[in-house]
Amino acid sequence: MFRLRTLLSCASLALAAASAPSAPPAGAAPMLAPFAQAHTFAQVRQGERVHTLLALTLGAGKLSAIDLSAASALLDYEVEVCARFDRELRSGADFDAARKGFFLCGDFSDRATLVCNIDLRNPASGDGFADAKSGPDRFPTGALLVVPRDWRAFLQDVTIATHVDGRQRQQAKAGDMIKDLRAIVDETLGEAGTRTWSYAGGRIPMVARNAIGTESAVLTGTGDGVVFQEPEPAVIKAVMGAKDRAAQLAQIERYLAGEATRRIYLQPGNRVRHSSNYLGWIDATVVAAGAPTK
Repeated sequence: MFRLRTLLSCASLALAAASAPSAPPAGAAPMLAPFAQAHTFAQVRQGERVHTLLALTLGAGKLSAIDLSAASALLDYEVEVCARFDRELRSGADFDAARKGFFLCGDFSDRATLVCNIDLRNPASGDGFADAKSGPDRFPTGALLVVPRDWRAFLQDVTIATHVDGRQRQQAKAGDMIKDLRAIVDETLGEAGTRTWSYAGGRIPMVARNAIGTESAVLTGTGDGVVFQEPEPAVIKAVMGAKDRAAQLAQIERYLAGEATRRIYLQPGNRVRHSSNYLGWIDATVVAAGAPTK
């Protein structure tokens, strides 16, 4: 149908050189564990920022490494059913009277950004999500808009799926989502005047006014199968037990470095297809930021 090129938010891997932690003992040849057997990390501090490095070579008192702090984009996927309306929604009555149009959408997230910006005192606040999900090509949409006679009955029959390089990652029924569309709209309108999101160092309102405009799209949720999973309890304990924010960031960077080396998140060259039985499909190819587009 059409192709989209999704950009990784953090560009190419930055090669960094740092002094070795200490001089090797006399007579000992410095070397790293073979990469096939183990990954070796180091950390350096620049001001308040701690950088986690993935060691590549060690010799002559120098460490050549990849700065994972500068290249820690962990791009994840979600397939969702999106809705738009033929009128502005200010109340449940407006929702009931509105004609609903449904289309397929993708929701790509940089999980590294999410983890770095989450509010540890209140994880349910949603802080981190706006930054993680904002960026070029993060919200591809399908070409079909379906306006059903009975929206609830229609959604019961809609299936959505994600395939990466031909392998299925997600499969769900739109009718099985935790919250139905009416509940999502009611919650949004109920918090429109009070709830804000952290974004780009400041805060923005959940909606621009106490209404959902005709230009807005409402996402209904995604199924199981996304890459991101909650960090293990030991990771959360280490972060929560850190003495200050710099120490917290160091723990987070170490966790992200480990996630990056697993290469389980989307990589340049991956082909992502979101599809639905009634809503069409979306094809996306992951490319590194700054790469030429066709």
